[in-house]
Amino acid sequence: MTELTLPLVDTPARVSGSASLVVDVDQALVVLRGEIGPALHQQIQVLARDVEAGATAGLPIVVLASRVTSLDLHGVWLLLELRRAAGPARLRLDAPSDAVREALYVHGLSGLLDLG
Repeated sequence: MTELTLPLVDTPARVSGSASLVVDVDQALVVLRGEIGPALHQQIQVLARDVEAGATAGLPIVVLASRVTSLDLHGVWLLLELRRAAGPARLRLDAPSDAVREALYVHGLSGLLDLG
């Protein structure tokens, strides 16, 4: 009897998401990566509360989103909360991934944020 061994197919792994806030002297950075969705619901709420509580008072907020693989309504809500907290003139979305651009477009929000 001959045993047949098939090669493993390399399928892209789903990248679990993360959302974090780093406050510096002259700006606040929100770093998003992977899947920004329901699995991050609690983390997104905490981040939004931290911004609301004044962690970023008076600072421009830069959102680094080049490594986001998907963005659902939880992520869109976060971006809107950040925009509200920072004011429209002080929020910049730096090098958003195609997934971020598409989500904002689908929800009619691409004109609301500065897509750097």
